[in-house]
Amino acid sequence: MKSSFGKLKSCFGAILLLLTASAGANWKAPREALVLRKVDGDFRIFDAAVGDVAMFARNRAPQVIAIRLSDEDVERLSTQFQLANLLYSKNLGLIEPLKSEKFRQAQFIDVHLLPMTERMGESGDSVVTYQYRQFPSPTSALTISISSRWQPGNLTPEHELFHTYQYAYTYFKNSWFLEGLARSVQGWFNPEKEQAQVKVQGQMLPSDIAALNALLHMSYTAAPFWTRLRWLCDPSCEVAPSQKIEITKKAACGAPFIKDVLEKFQVADQQAAIARGIKTNQWTEKEQRASENNSWMLGALSKAITHQCPVSSNSELMEFDRLINPHQSP
Repeated sequence: MKSSFGKLKSCFGAILLLLTASAGANWKAPREALVLRKVDGDFRIFDAAVGDVAMFARNRAPQVIAIRLSDEDVERLSTQFQLANLLYSKNLGLIEPLKSEKFRQAQFIDVHLLPMTERMGESGDSVVTYQYRQFPSPTSALTISISSRWQPGNLTPEHELFHTYQYAYTYFKNSWFLEGLARSVQGWFNPEKEQAQVKVQGQMLPSDIAALNALLHMSYTAAPFWTRLRWLCDPSCEVAPSQKIEITKKAACGAPFIKDVLEKFQVADQQAAIARGIKTNQWTEKEQRASENNSWMLGALSKAITHQCPVSSNSELMEFDRLINPHQSP
């Protein structure tokens, strides 16, 4: 899902204009008017007050009517966030966003349930200080927005939370990585479906420049590429999946490879910043999505493949690594 907080400001400043008279001047105001529904560890879930939902129903077109989640659905939303966070932090061994150097000032991950119409979710990449009208003291948080149309079982929470992990590790936001990988890892939460898709699709890794260039222009459709890499790099992926994810016992398919990719990208974006004269921690949104990132990302990806995958015994991996190896950085 889209990630820029600049886009969040313009998008939700318009969507939630009705919640408060000052929303036009302050994009945070409608969010700060939300009501706390649930606190669960690092996560706080906020929803519209009952009166605000009625306001939306009176003033918006029928297809945009806001829905306030039931207490049961809020609990299930919280559970999905918690299970995903356990998988990413315990199973993959990733640093949790709130413990990362980049987001150490954030106290919570605040989940805002909003009447979104164009997408199901969106994640912010900055620490924001909110002065919620129900709390006397301001708090700093990372923000994940979920559509009030969300239904239990929909994997938007898992997808958006993984974006938050991606942001914690790297400034690179090129869509073939940001959206493609986030959609691919959704397979960890539905392994039976993923296994069936891999066997049917049989999509090969890019083997020439034209195919590689096509990949670099993809977004969500890059997911099969990442899934293919996970399966080629991790023999355990071929094991028949269980009905339930074993958070701390059985590694998710391709987990060591994905962890290595994020760590290699973390190093590569520092090298790219130095080479391009970008000040530390001051990447603009344009720089984070620039095509110039691709060379650094492919070089880092080659290092992860060499480190984690059986390149010498797999001709497909060997051919792909040869294709991207020239991008290796010193």
